[in-house]
Amino acid sequence: MITAEDKLEAIRREIAFRKRVYPRRVADGKMTQQLADRQIAIFEAIKDDMLVAVAAERLL
Repeated sequence: MITAEDKLEAIRREIAFRKRVYPRRVADGKMTQQLADRQIAIFEAIKDDMLVAVAAERLL
């Protein structure tokens, strides 16, 4: 079974990956800084949603 905590950890890894990779993509002209910031913000929002799910799962 894949738990909410498993999903949260995957999201955290993805955020860290994007924070490492996106600066190079911006510097290479493959994406704008605005897009990079938005994509990271989306995953940060997903992470916040998953924190709620993890808390709810722990109550079960």
